[in-house]
Amino acid sequence: MYYNVPSSNVIVIYDDIDIPVTAIRIRKSGGPGTHNGMKSVVEHLGTKDFPRIRIGVGAAESGEDLVDRVIGKVPKEEQAQLDKAAAAAAAAVKDIIDLGIDRAMNIHNYVPEKKKKKKADKENPEKTGAESEKMHAIGQTETSDKTQTAE
Repeated sequence: MYYNVPSSNVIVIYDDIDIPVTAIRIRKSGGPGTHNGMKSVVEHLGTKDFPRIRIGVGAAESGEDLVDRVIGKVPKEEQAQLDKAAAAAAAAVKDIIDLGIDRAMNIHNYVPEKKKKKKADKENPEKTGAESEKMHAIGQTETSDKTQTAE
């Protein structure tokens, strides 16, 4: 407990270079990884068991200093994207409080395209490549001998 606030009542929002700009990911708990700010939060709270929302700031480009990427001036073209991500994080906080963290994770969590494709391939193992991707894109699922449109 920090300032007499239980860690379950804390939601930490922080930047993450491992997810794309504007994407957000909600986690129930977990370690700080290499993020120095999260290391400090974990140390002060005395636990890793608190919800957090990671806002994607994207990885440093070739030749770009990581520190400058994270704490430097935001390029104009990215500012609108980060404003959108901040609004999404605020909505996620509201949903965590109102709906619970599991439901908020289902609503808000960013899923990389390759994971979406793997899921579609698992749902339609007899369909491969472009055929499976096309079915997933138009919301169809395969059942025995016929194709249905997902509701």
